[in-house]
Amino acid sequence: MQRGPRVTIGMPIYNGGDMFRDCLENLRVQSFQDFKVLIFDNVSTDETPQIARELAERDPRFEYHLNSENIGSWRNFGALLEAAQSEYFIWRAYDDYTDANFLEELVALLDEHQDFDLAVGRVTSLRTGRKQTTRHTAAPKNLGRGLWAGYRAVKGAHASWFYGLWRTQAIKIAWQEVLRSYPHSWGGDFMLMFDTLFRGRVVGSNKTSFYQRIIQRDYKSQDDYLSNRISTLIAYRQDAQRYFNEKRQRLGGGWAERQMFDYLAHWYIDHRVYSARKLRRMKAKFRSTVVS
Repeated sequence: MQRGPRVTIGMPIYNGGDMFRDCLENLRVQSFQDFKVLIFDNVSTDETPQIARELAERDPRFEYHLNSENIGSWRNFGALLEAAQSEYFIWRAYDDYTDANFLEELVALLDEHQDFDLAVGRVTSLRTGRKQTTRHTAAPKNLGRGLWAGYRAVKGAHASWFYGLWRTQAIKIAWQEVLRSYPHSWGGDFMLMFDTLFRGRVVGSNKTSFYQRIIQRDYKSQDDYLSNRISTLIAYRQDAQRYFNEKRQRLGGGWAERQMFDYLAHWYIDHRVYSARKLRRMKAKFRSTVVS
């Protein structure tokens, strides 16, 4: 029986444009070549379908699927994961890219560390807009096992670790568990990572980098800006709390583990995505972040 590719790369896409073309090329030239790229298109209206079809015709590792309707970004993420049958899985946004050895380095990490479920690289954040900034975040070292490892992983997590290399079975289990209580795309990356982080099952390497593009969004008015953020915050806090309450009821372990879980869950809710304190800071900085 012929073995399938070891890695599935899931690309949810809608109107990717030239950045989509660059992202595909970045994947095509990876030093690790045993992969399949699934492209699920949410009915793009730009040149995205043509770009994807042209590459799929040249390279059979790239498969293009046009959804019958726009199912929303988060459902598209889930559909890609559900379609994966490989040992490892990775999501890739059309506006991000990596070093050429990214897959090779992370596959080697998970091959070596069989008790880890997520491998990540160094993160470089590239913020575009009125103020251009670049920030580098080192990958986590092998944090070991136990509560202290989980504490450091949760506290030090970067949102882009979500785009690291997952054991497919592990992330499928996490996806089904989280979606029962938390169905949102905003904050979904952190919610999906929490259990893996808490159990200290993430490993990293600074020998390769992930480049995260942050495209600053402009709002027409302060009311539009703040109402969008407030509604997001309310939904996030309510459903995140529901998820952690349900997970707490199923948590095994002793008193120390439960106490650590309670502390980190509370911290996670208040510090990831949007907190009330962050909203106040946003309002104070409104003039520098919103185009009238």
